[in-house]
Amino acid sequence: MLGKTHAAVGTASALLIMGGAVAHHPVSLVTGATLGAIGGLIPDIDLNSKHAKAVGFSSVLFLALKGADKNLTSSLAMSTTIAGLIALTVLVVLGLNSNHRGFTHSILALMLFSTAAYAIVGNSSIWFAIGYASHLVIDLFNKKGESLLFPINAKVCFNLCAADGIINKLLGSLATVASALLLFGRII
Repeated sequence: MLGKTHAAVGTASALLIMGGAVAHHPVSLVTGATLGAIGGLIPDIDLNSKHAKAVGFSSVLFLALKGADKNLTSSLAMSTTIAGLIALTVLVVLGLNSNHRGFTHSILALMLFSTAAYAIVGNSSIWFAIGYASHLVIDLFNKKGESLLFPINAKVCFNLCAADGIINKLLGSLATVASALLLFGRII
């Protein structure tokens, strides 16, 4: 699937699962939706492109700002945030240097990235984790497999569609509409 589809599905998934769980302030809801989009995009930092690098380091920057905003209250919280940022930066660099649909498309990476996000933004990391998981799920439908069980070298896929085909366009459009309805429905 294409990046815009992953961002839209990550956002829609996070909003669908978390948006109705509790009453959210509009800023928290938009932040959660953004974390879902970032989670939906970040597994593709393993693509060899300038866009992948931009997504990786923009994600670190966003989480750094969010973590700094949230954790300036104590030195322990700030130390945890800094450790999470270091871990996230290392994971992004590893992802940038790995094969596509390898490490970053694994359950191990989902756990590691989500743990780093948790160290940075606390419980808000669930939005990120949902977006990340949505990426792994929808990539299963592609014709090219992903290494869900990395470091085991077996690729998994359902071989149902091409990454840039009609299913991608339909899924991206539906997720965008669903995100808009879920987000604006909760804010208004």
